[in-house]
Amino acid sequence: MSLALAEHMANAGIKTVAFIGFSDTYGEGWSNEFSKATELKKFRFVNSERFARNDTSVTGQMLEIIFAKPDAVLPASPVRYQLVGRLPTVPCWRSAQRQAMRG
Repeated sequence: MSLALAEHMANAGIKTVAFIGFSDTYGEGWSNEFSKATELKKFRFVNSERFARNDTSVTGQMLEIIFAKPDAVLPASPVRYQLVGRLPTVPCWRSAQRQAMRG
């Protein structure tokens, strides 16, 4: 899935990307796999932030991401935890996710 997202981002002209995800194995897994995919597609990570599942706020992490001025943000969290609703996320992220799931 991470390769499909990276390919979609490359087609959209994304050059820099930030990552925000859980500070557990789920977040680390996404971070590791997506960093491999971005190396293949020649992206540059400008920021990578983590948060605990029980955190009540991620304002500090999101401010760090905003200050880095990425072209896109990859939020690696289940849908009920999506945090980036008003920020510049990967264009058509859900569309790319659905395409990757179809094969």
